[in-house]
Amino acid sequence: MPGFTTLAYTNKIRSPVQVAAQLQHPEIVRELIRKQADLEYVSNKGWSLLHYLFAKPNPASQELLYLLRGNDVSFDTVKDTSGWNALHRCAAWGRAEDIQLMVKLFGAQRHLDEHTNTGLAAIHLAASMGNISTLATLIRCKDVEKPSKLLDLPDSSGWTPLHHSIRNRRVETMHWLIRQGADHHVSTFPAADWFPEGFDDQVFLPKDVAKMEGKEMVKEYISALKEIRPDVTEYDDDIYWDSSESGMSSESSDDGETPAETALFQGRPVCVA
Repeated sequence: MPGFTTLAYTNKIRSPVQVAAQLQHPEIVRELIRKQADLEYVSNKGWSLLHYLFAKPNPASQELLYLLRGNDVSFDTVKDTSGWNALHRCAAWGRAEDIQLMVKLFGAQRHLDEHTNTGLAAIHLAASMGNISTLATLIRCKDVEKPSKLLDLPDSSGWTPLHHSIRNRRVETMHWLIRQGADHHVSTFPAADWFPEGFDDQVFLPKDVAKMEGKEMVKEYISALKEIRPDVTEYDDDIYWDSSESGMSSESSDDGETPAETALFQGRPVCVA
């Protein structure tokens, strides 16, 4: 219907129904649907209507999800200019109930391993943003067609949710992941060109990432490990625990190197959509 397709808003082109969804007005969304608003319109930044539900924390998201599904809106494969789909945004800024409805109403579990342009799946975004609510719900999602251990799912660079929680200094999330059994022995793939000079082709255990973030993060990491291994200790800039099979067992990388022992990289990847 003319007048209900697009709306100019600053430097973006959003439809009225997208604006209403973003501003958390389900009653306006309902009225626009009644007037045959285009629910499949994609804005010039590559956002579908579902993207706009999670532009920021949205108390009205569940009502809107039911409303949209009831009007035949399906989970789209639309990705924005950063490669984020609606599930990615929901993982970063939504709630557990939002993930549950995305799965129940839209079958979003089929998209759990879809990556952004920087190689992150929804679970990595939840860990990076410190969103334990969506993180816990995502881990419980099971796609029978693509079984995987989401707790330790690597991104395209081999970084697990635990690596990302440490890298973004999400202390509470790091503690939670370790309590859930996240594998702290997993190494990343060799460092790519986005990493700082001097780290070429090196791999990183979670403890190495903690060292990059400074002494306070190392302290928190050891504290988290002690929740599951009370015998964990730090000695000579490394982390150990008693092992009945082999005496002292170390958290060192397989080659014995600790890539971040002498360097502190201040910059951290930032999730930008």
